[in-house]
Amino acid sequence: KQNPALFKGQLFGAIRDEFTEAVLLYDTMEGVFTNTKTIAITGNDFKAVNVQREPDYYCRFNDKVTLMESKDFFMTADEKLSYDFDTMMAGLAKDGRLKKATLQSATNVGRLLLKSLPLDPDYNPNNIIYPVIVLHDSLYDTPSLNYWTNDWFQEELEKLKTDPAFKGCDFSKVRPLTLVDIDTLILYRTNFEKGELDLFEMLEAYQASVDFKSCTDKNYDRGIIPFAAFADEFAAKKDVKVDFKLLSDTYNFSGFKD
Repeated sequence: KQNPALFKGQLFGAIRDEFTEAVLLYDTMEGVFTNTKTIAITGNDFKAVNVQREPDYYCRFNDKVTLMESKDFFMTADEKLSYDFDTMMAGLAKDGRLKKATLQSATNVGRLLLKSLPLDPDYNPNNIIYPVIVLHDSLYDTPSLNYWTNDWFQEELEKLKTDPAFKGCDFSKVRPLTLVDIDTLILYRTNFEKGELDLFEMLEAYQASVDFKSCTDKNYDRGIIPFAAFADEFAAKKDVKVDFKLLSDTYNFSGFKD
């Protein structure tokens, strides 16, 4: 029987901090941004200069910035098997899960707009900002989840807009939130490294395709596509085929035999 205590406390927290973020996320993004990186800053870099509620990963390429939050969490069996939208969304809104990540994303977008996030002195408030939540379970590659999560994110941005401190800030440079599965980044990592794909271009194309603002009951189908499915279509249109070298090397290194 599953012991819920294993998913709380120091052990699971250490796994999230020391492996999920500090190894898996950092290493993957270093490869993904091989050819599209002016400056990259990790969460540990921000922590070293005492930034609280820091982004988990920051990358700027010329006038484009991606702000990443890494979220590794589980839904309970009761939530997953409820088959009830409200129950599942309530579960994702619990502290430490998806809704908290949207607040963190909006907070760091605000810091960028105010130029109060350190370590990138050449950042320009006119840069385009791509807020991203990187998820570590393909369960969340589900239709419409990005739409509803972006709704939470937009609510947080609206709160910033009413704050006098942000008077004069150009929020039009902030793109809608994108949920990205780490498996998608790992799958195409070698293609990114070879320059066959560009994550900034892919994020821009995804948001143009789903166009959350224009979604209605009549054309809702365009806004429900998860990023993982879009990435496959995007690569196919460019005639880019998955390069399995990384996965093959990992398999061979493991020593596992069929």
